[in-house]
Amino acid sequence: MSFRIFRRPQALRDLDECFVFIAEEDFDAGSAFLASVEASLERIAGFPEIGATRDFADPKFKNLRMWPVAHYERYLIFYDVDLRSGRIEFIRLLHSSRDILSLFEE
Repeated sequence: MSFRIFRRPQALRDLDECFVFIAEEDFDAGSAFLASVEASLERIAGFPEIGATRDFADPKFKNLRMWPVAHYERYLIFYDVDLRSGRIEFIRLLHSSRDILSLFEE
């Protein structure tokens, strides 16, 4: 069973920001990054529990998982899985150098 991916607006904004940052220097690398994000999301859809769980203070992020983007491992996909409905929510896409804990407390 392949799960359906739902992209939250903040995840789409993150994706745009990451693409622009990479593409400003090398458009082809930016395009490759987008393809890698999509491939990583497809992998997550096929194996939804593949990502490591993360603990955050906010209870709404209790079951959040994290998975690196293929070939861009410093970029992390944060997602939530609902096994009963077959739904995955793509919540954020963040570079590992950022203060991730504070971003989930906003």
